[in-house]
Amino acid sequence: MMRMFSTEADIAAGKPRPRYLRSIPLNDPDFSRLYGLREDTESMHNDYKSRLVNRRAGSVGLARREMDIRGYQMFQMVVALMAWKIRTGGDVSEFLGRWEPPERARRRNNA
Repeated sequence: MMRMFSTEADIAAGKPRPRYLRSIPLNDPDFSRLYGLREDTESMHNDYKSRLVNRRAGSVGLARREMDIRGYQMFQMVVALMAWKIRTGGDVSEFLGRWEPPERARRRNNA
């Protein structure tokens, strides 16, 4: 059985029950890694919502909303892939064929 509310002793100790009640205990070796992922997911959702007009989805229905989220995720993946390509000069031909950042392509053609 799990107690969801704080006792007077919890409040006096400065540890309200819901604050430290977790499905994964704090002493679990993977706690910090797992809760870090949760924060990343919440951050991604906040970024997605910040790009919407009035922070509201312009689509109605589960299928359309899911399509919007998948589009956002694809956009983020392409941005991350291009940032990696520009930073490391890595090969992205597996994903995009022979692509180069526009500035570098212009410099190479003018040289």
